[in-house]
Amino acid sequence: MTAAITGTLVRDLLLCERRADLDVNGDASRRDEVSDFVRMLWDQGCVHEDAIVEALPGTVVDLRDLPAGVRFGATLAAMDDRPDWIVGGRLEAGDRVGVPDLLRLDEAGWSVGDVKSGQAFDPAGRPNREYAVQVGHYGALLGELGLGDPDRAFVVGRDGRPVWY
Repeated sequence: MTAAITGTLVRDLLLCERRADLDVNGDASRRDEVSDFVRMLWDQGCVHEDAIVEALPGTVVDLRDLPAGVRFGATLAAMDDRPDWIVGGRLEAGDRVGVPDLLRLDEAGWSVGDVKSGQAFDPAGRPNREYAVQVGHYGALLGELGLGDPDRAFVVGRDGRPVWY
């Protein structure tokens, strides 16, 4: 079985080819346990994401509690209903999968976004590369599926404001 190409895998490939290779081909039983510090960071990220989602204006459809196997269909059905936001949607095309935190509908159509606890821009003022490759992957899927503009994506960073890439 071939592993799905996900936004996280693409990001990991950017950061460290070896890590991406081990994630796909390595022996999972040889992995270190997740540290308490990493768990704390994950928990803080979830609290930040929940705060962003709670503050979204307009109509919101939240699919985060649905199993992965039904989420793509639920995402398409939600898009047909045209809410302002879809949280935890899923996009699939061939061997590629994307799970953007946010799908946004505006006058330009659907766009993808992710909620991050870091800064949307690096110290030089450029888009954070890790975030950009993830939302770029989601945008490419959205475009390939004919559901939105593949060149529009955003990140909601630590300050809670969406930044368009």
